[in-house]
Amino acid sequence: MILLEKYDHRIPTWDSAKLINRSCPFCGCIEYKNVYIRPDQLSVVLCNSCNTHYVSPAPNEQALDDFYKSYYGNHAKKLEI
Repeated sequence: MILLEKYDHRIPTWDSAKLINRSCPFCGCIEYKNVYIRPDQLSVVLCNSCNTHYVSPAPNEQALDDFYKSYYGNHAKKLEI
């Protein structure tokens, strides 16, 4: 498995209790191979059936909602004027 490098310091931390396993979003297959670990520690997997890359387990709806509600305060790049 390949560990992807950080782009910058704005990496979210996900609560593992709010992660859900997913099947392939395109074909529905539940079998996959782990390929990458993102800087936020989420796994990018490769579907065994259709070769689609996707994140699994992924943040659930509540975790994503919380992330986007706080995005501009915690993660958006600050522009210098």
